[in-house]
Amino acid sequence: ARSRRPPSARALGGGARSIDGGARGGLAASARRRGTVGVGVGAAERVAGVSGDTTSAVGGGVGAGPGRRRVAAPGASGHRRASGRAGHSSGRRRAESTSCQTLSGKRSACSAASPRPLLGVGFNRRYSPLVTTLRGQLAGCSGPRALQMTVNAGEIPADHWVHDPSVGGGRILGEACHFVDLLRDLAGAPIREHSINWMDGATRDSAIISLAFENGSVGTVSYLANGPKAFPKERLEVFCDGRVLQLDNFRRLRAWGCPGFSGQRLWRQDKGQQGLAGAFLAAAAGDRDAPIPVDQLLEVAGVMLDLVGDRA
Repeated sequence: ARSRRPPSARALGGGARSIDGGARGGLAASARRRGTVGVGVGAAERVAGVSGDTTSAVGGGVGAGPGRRRVAAPGASGHRRASGRAGHSSGRRRAESTSCQTLSGKRSACSAASPRPLLGVGFNRRYSPLVTTLRGQLAGCSGPRALQMTVNAGEIPADHWVHDPSVGGGRILGEACHFVDLLRDLAGAPIREHSINWMDGATRDSAIISLAFENGSVGTVSYLANGPKAFPKERLEVFCDGRVLQLDNFRRLRAWGCPGFSGQRLWRQDKGQQGLAGAFLAAAAGDRDAPIPVDQLLEVAGVMLDLVGDRA
């Protein structure tokens, strides 16, 4: 059951321990030695900003120092307080996907930083094993793609903190961002146009998001809070060059028109949390690039803030 209390009212896991998925212990200790601090994805999932003159990160327990940039999660008061207690010297950090209320100056701050910051946001669905398989099946497609994401999000009481604009920011901003990021990844091109249609309701947590990409692909995110629990929560369908791939709840992938491939099924659901955490730690160790390019993180954040506007 979801808590009606904001994150500041609940205990936050410390530092790298909260981001290492199933690889607790060794990876966490390695991250601490390298000065990498971060937190896992929380319920109010928005995009973190880079600002200020001192380094800190949400969660963790390493002393801050002068001349370092700050990672903050505006809108979640407890996270801001936690950010003042943590920091590191490497300029690398992973932040909870808790969105800042403005992106003014963020792009220039990241571009001008030296070394360029390693910023991680909990857009973990990119790292689901079945998304990796799906992406591989799309590799042979040369034409534009049509992507349809249906999210049966379920109802949350109107007095829940996630609906408070000053704390949770609203579910479209805080949760639908994950699916916009997933479609951005699978489309393989920047978002050219975006629009939103809201369904009437007191909580304003149901909407249809339409996306158009620079390579001619199109995408739709139907984020709906008025469905039954019996219906699958997350379903993705992709149409491209005579192929159709359907991903059901990140547990089953079915395919039509894909030579030699009809589908794949996992024993248990895997939304990619552990894969993303491992990729971030590998990037922090210098073994690979950032899990998600910072330009794409800021692109998705900008799109979401523009979509929501004053309705957040």
